[in-house]
Amino acid sequence: MQNLNMKIINIAPEIAIENSNNYAGGLGTLEGDKFYELAKLGVDYNVFSLLYRNGYVSYEFDLNGNPQPMPQPQPKEFLEKLKKDLEFDVRVSDEDVKVIAWKFSINKANAIFFEAKSNKWNFLNNRVYIENSTEERFYKYVFLAKAIKEYIEKNMEIDKIKYIDMQEAYTAILPLIFRFNNYRFVIHTPGKWGHPDFPKALFKKEFELDFFNDKVVLTEIGNATASKIFCVSKKHFEIINKMFPHFSNKIDYVTNGINLDRWMDNEIKSHYEKNDLSIERFLKIKERLKNNLENFISNFKNLEIKNKLVVAWARRIVEYKRPELILRFIKRNPDLNAVYIIAGKAHPHDTYGLKMMKEFYRISQEKKNVVFIPEYNIEIAKLITQSVDIFLFTPTPGWEASGTSFMKACVNGTPILTSFDGAVPEVVENNKNSWIFGDEKNSSYELFESKLKEIYKIFFEKREEYNKICLNAIFSFISKVDIKNALKKYYPEFL
Repeated sequence: MQNLNMKIINIAPEIAIENSNNYAGGLGTLEGDKFYELAKLGVDYNVFSLLYRNGYVSYEFDLNGNPQPMPQPQPKEFLEKLKKDLEFDVRVSDEDVKVIAWKFSINKANAIFFEAKSNKWNFLNNRVYIENSTEERFYKYVFLAKAIKEYIEKNMEIDKIKYIDMQEAYTAILPLIFRFNNYRFVIHTPGKWGHPDFPKALFKKEFELDFFNDKVVLTEIGNATASKIFCVSKKHFEIINKMFPHFSNKIDYVTNGINLDRWMDNEIKSHYEKNDLSIERFLKIKERLKNNLENFISNFKNLEIKNKLVVAWARRIVEYKRPELILRFIKRNPDLNAVYIIAGKAHPHDTYGLKMMKEFYRISQEKKNVVFIPEYNIEIAKLITQSVDIFLFTPTPGWEASGTSFMKACVNGTPILTSFDGAVPEVVENNKNSWIFGDEKNSSYELFESKLKEIYKIFFEKREEYNKICLNAIFSFISKVDIKNALKKYYPEFL
């Protein structure tokens, strides 16, 4: 039952609104999915973030195949949807900074994007997660916290706010300056990049807070000030409890999900809801989707994918997601009747990721059956997850908090080959609705290669078995990964 008198506030460093570049990866996409679902459900929901005028990052390749990072300006169609909501000043580093709050609304759901209108402080709104110094990074999130505080005090009744949810540690500065009795903190990764620290001198200067330790870890602030701490899968919950055992009394988990309206092919979804999705109907839909993919691939190279196994690895290019597995497989198995779609980009400061982008670019130039798509975004992700034959999910076990890309594939009848990580143990049944290689202790390249070759044989020699797994993926995943499940656990009073 919806609580008509209360509202929800959520804070996220990134959020993927359609046609925007205001996100870097999975967290932003997840927060976008939450926004659209809660808007559809008519919940009074307000998500706060920064407006990044130059998005995240685009890449061009020089004559030597080196990736060159470029700004990613916001599309006009996104900016035109924003309406100026409020203007006010906040005090940052002993200076007054003018703030514009831009609003994007659907029903009772509002996405509020804060922008600093000052030449000196324009860097605050330049790009997602890309800064030139520790101080720049610190003040970016100080600005976000102070803008949120001022916006709430000017525009909302505090006693009508049920929750303030903080997504990732960068949002945990707000409790230092704004008292509220029901903060909740959501941890999205065990990796060190999700638990940033800053010199205590910065906190002393900005807030007159004298921390004991030389480095102040934002996750510890979030943990200490929250009434509840959420992890995003059962396995992630077990890991975070070991990282922060001193907060185990308030750590719980809600497994991530996806917005089905956003990610499922409309025709598959329609037949599923009418309970008449047969193998024959599914195969006809899949043929249409693969034709769409082939048309899209023609933007990169002339490549026919009919009667070939189409394999995709598509995500942020970062070491723990192990992009080297598919690269090594392609090199070691040159004669397979397969097409490989590789999509994703690295953070411009990630040496490993940039090296892998160069390798992917090179192999796509050398091999006709490899397509590399560095400008990976939500629309391309929809196309790939709906249309390929096998979607790869290969994180090093223990490093992926949940993962949602594999969910998007499976609800469209695209089975996955996955390592045993994140939310996989909760939804994947090996050899029934997808395939798992290895286990928590061993997920080596050799196991990956062996399993992918096994799938290759099933696809060409036992097509009925493969088709059955495709349909099983749809029917077994939808009820488990619908984001409404997660939202009902986060906000039971509202849904």
